[in-house]
Amino acid sequence: FLYQDNPTDWFSAFEPGSQTRTDIFNMQETGYNFGQHMSRMSNPGLRGWFFMATYTQPCTDDWASNQFLMIEIANYNRKNPDGSANPPRLWRIGSSQNGPYAVCGSDKDYFAEGFAMLDYEGKNIFVGSNWNRKDNLELYKLELPTTWYETLNGNIKYPQAPTGLTIKN
Repeated sequence: FLYQDNPTDWFSAFEPGSQTRTDIFNMQETGYNFGQHMSRMSNPGLRGWFFMATYTQPCTDDWASNQFLMIEIANYNRKNPDGSANPPRLWRIGSSQNGPYAVCGSDKDYFAEGFAMLDYEGKNIFVGSNWNRKDNLELYKLELPTTWYETLNGNIKYPQAPTGLTIKN
């Protein structure tokens, strides 16, 4: 179960079976200036990540403004074996190009928020976008790379770069 804990400003996960809460990241890191829609991973073979679509006023330039993000479900205070920080990873998929507000104004249009949802297989994202506040709302399909899960989880080994190369004039 994924949720935004309003009293503490954490985005967290809760595992009912073990009664374990995992704090993933705090809204303070985003500048507090965004709304969001979250989508869990339905495919049981692709656990450990969730999808988030954010929306803000167009004149907001925080890093999380109007973005599509895949976020690892892991404890924010996780450490590597050497004791160094190893917080949850974040994959920026792209910009939503949505304009839920009038340009730098406060008139909000609920139906123009960054609506996006993962399909059941975790291979596609379906997005409703008004493309920067145009007078339309369109449906887009974002196809994720077929190996996104394996790549992010380190299960794909890429060939080593060649060594000992020299440049001759």
